[in-house]
Amino acid sequence: MNVFNPQQFNASTTEPGKDDVWVPSNCALCYGTCSILAHRVDGVVVKIEGNPESAVGKGRLCGKGVSGIMTHYDPNRLRYPMRRTNPKKGLHEDPGWKRISWEEALDEITTVLKKVRADDPRKLVVQRTTTVTASRVPFHTFATAFGTPNFSVSGGGMHCGNGAHLISGIMPRGRSCPTSNIAITRFSLALPRDTRPATPPAPTWARRRMRACAA
Repeated sequence: MNVFNPQQFNASTTEPGKDDVWVPSNCALCYGTCSILAHRVDGVVVKIEGNPESAVGKGRLCGKGVSGIMTHYDPNRLRYPMRRTNPKKGLHEDPGWKRISWEEALDEITTVLKKVRADDPRKLVVQRTTTVTASRVPFHTFATAFGTPNFSVSGGGMHCGNGAHLISGIMPRGRSCPTSNIAITRFSLALPRDTRPATPPAPTWARRRMRACAA
């Protein structure tokens, strides 16, 4: 957990006192993708709550979801593109990261993608995480439009996709996703079981796999 100050990220040009709205969105901190409402005051998000109009969460949101504001305003969060300047790679090599503009980053990416597509679009491999479930459709759409069938999905933890993920769900409903950056973490709390009340039930295929393994 890191100390943060939302005011340092206030880039709003709105006149003070004129911006006070609840913005509907969705939480991306786990597979539940629960509907949320973000309270924005003068360009700064000051609170996150569950959306009562949601058919899934019905206004409920777990502790992880409501604390998403800490992730949003984490002082260690990378909020701009960076280019690696050192071509050498290794455990003791300094990548030499250099901050660049969004325009520069997008132009560079576009140039490379155009070159790959002109040569053979199948050389592009598109990969996304399973945690942000809302990214599935746009990523698949882009890959299809680009012309590549090579699409990969990896989990949000080191055990996703193998036996550890399934067994941990069957037994204590626990998880073992070491996602904290230990080098900058001051406090880490690991709970013995899944305490997310707003997470929707497991899909049919998952329940079938659980019953088969338990038999």
